[in-house]
Amino acid sequence: MLNNYLKVLWRNTMRNGSYFVINVLGLTLGLVCAISVFMYVHDEFTYDSQHVRGPEIYRLNTGWLSHVDGSTSTYATAGYTPGEMLRTDFPEVEEVTRLRMYYEMRFQQRGDDEYIVENVHAVDTSVFNLFTFRFIEGSPKTALPDRNSIVLSRKSAMKYFNRTDVLGETMRWFGGDTVDFKVTGVVEDYPDNTHLRIDMMVKLNPPADPSKEWFEFPYQTFFTVHPHTNIAALEDKVLKHSKQYVSSMEQEIGFEHLISFTRFDQIRMHSHLVGENNPQASQIYLFLSIGLFVLAMACINFINLSTARSVRRSKEIGIRKVTGAVRSQLIRQFIGEAFVLTLLSVILAVALVYILLPVLNSFSGKNLQLMGNVFFWELLAITTVAVTLLAGSYPAFVLASFRPAETLKSSLRSAGSGSLLRKGLVVFQFGVSVSLIAGTLIAMSHLRYLRSKSLGFDKEHVVVLVGANKNTRDQLLNVPGVSKTSLSNRVPGGRVGGRTIFNGWDKSDPQIVIGQLVVDYDYIDLYDLEVVAGRAFSRDVPSDETEAFMVNEDAALKLGYETPQDAIGGQLWLDEDWGGKKGRIIGVLKDFHFNAANAPIEPFSMFMNPNATRYLSVKLDASATADLPDMISR
Repeated sequence: MLNNYLKVLWRNTMRNGSYFVINVLGLTLGLVCAISVFMYVHDEFTYDSQHVRGPEIYRLNTGWLSHVDGSTSTYATAGYTPGEMLRTDFPEVEEVTRLRMYYEMRFQQRGDDEYIVENVHAVDTSVFNLFTFRFIEGSPKTALPDRNSIVLSRKSAMKYFNRTDVLGETMRWFGGDTVDFKVTGVVEDYPDNTHLRIDMMVKLNPPADPSKEWFEFPYQTFFTVHPHTNIAALEDKVLKHSKQYVSSMEQEIGFEHLISFTRFDQIRMHSHLVGENNPQASQIYLFLSIGLFVLAMACINFINLSTARSVRRSKEIGIRKVTGAVRSQLIRQFIGEAFVLTLLSVILAVALVYILLPVLNSFSGKNLQLMGNVFFWELLAITTVAVTLLAGSYPAFVLASFRPAETLKSSLRSAGSGSLLRKGLVVFQFGVSVSLIAGTLIAMSHLRYLRSKSLGFDKEHVVVLVGANKNTRDQLLNVPGVSKTSLSNRVPGGRVGGRTIFNGWDKSDPQIVIGQLVVDYDYIDLYDLEVVAGRAFSRDVPSDETEAFMVNEDAALKLGYETPQDAIGGQLWLDEDWGGKKGRIIGVLKDFHFNAANAPIEPFSMFMNPNATRYLSVKLDASATADLPDMISR
């Protein structure tokens, strides 16, 4: 029987090659789009899922509310003291852990005198109780016994020692002092879809005076609570309880301290605090809807083509019924034909997805994989069955319902019995197609606008290096093709960190929170920033390094000046633990956007530090070769 069905399928295929190609090609393209979307969405839905206790963990968020201008910011981080308060003052809280990233710690490369700059997390040892780290060497009980111990990821161990059995090995850190760290553990690398990207861990030490850290936000603080705890009530209780510690400070500085909680497994799609770059949940569900619609359209196309061809197979069905075929046999035959076509389409779709995967990963910024991805193969199996049933059931039941006498007499009234449904499916398919095409055109227009929009600074032919220093800057100036360099703590494209500014030289003067840019003399020229009033920093004026500020137009307005020219000579005092930089405004910059998404312009002040070492911006001229940016980055 099976051989007979396969022969019939083969003969029909050879007789109607164009129908076969269109049907298989339509399903294949639909499956390629749907599978790609589903893999992307699955990656987002499983973000941070490697931690077994993820749904039990909460993050402590803190921030401030200005009593002066009503501005507010909430951060995904906190000071040291709020976490300690959770640990000691609230019996509902089971366990607390903190993490702090130390940027650009320099470690010596094995066997030579070269330094490698690494980002290292200082952690409470309780981090191993809350989060899941799979130890390759060592154990969570013996990890980080003292300040001179360090835990590495697999790739860090391979990077420095070219092996993972490195317990007891020493890593030398060069900073203010030279410190030798003893390796006490090696953990498996973190997955790509996590926001806790930890390669090196050292033991966190409490600050000298934790009480001063209520309005500092360097720590990621996570905690768990006992079962049946009302999180909303606990959040309100913690906020009220904290006032006894911060009320006097709030009155002194004019800012209210804020506290909130976010469940760990909801951070990716539901948390959008300062410094976070998470997608909106609505975007992910939109992608999922698009994938389902594309898959539905592919199935509808298959259904319509199959039922439309039912007229040509009516006599075949009639003869089969006359010779003894029952309806269930016909249904199995046509569902089997749908399965063969679907399976062929799935095989072609897998091949295309595999070929296109590098492009998809490059476009999405992810590292999606086919081989070894259990979800992918489960998805394929489910998709094959679902598409077979969706795309094959209706044609099978319509074709099997033909009456032998009518079909043999060429009376095809029954062939039109599904015409109403087919017309409805065509209308649905057309409506979805128009919607997707319109959405695509709108998105293309929006992207074209973002690419062409003037942001107020020159971003062309600029390479940015992280963790560079003055020596690197001076060396690059001798490289052919490099025209300008500049050191700074921020570059356009990233958020500007805010600090308190006194609008004057007295603590009684109004306080305003605006961002801070620390730059050298060449920053304004390299990014071609426009000075609308006053002047830029100058090497000919030595006091510019110690007593000069520049602000942007938005900051000048926030400081109370009606025009940029009015701001020239204004007094500012940068609050750095109540002993910060005092100076006068020497120039006002034209506002520029820090990213291409047309985000609100941020008010900021700018001051000089020729030895800033966070970012090195390198401007290339027309003589630069195509491979120079990669050479510089290396």
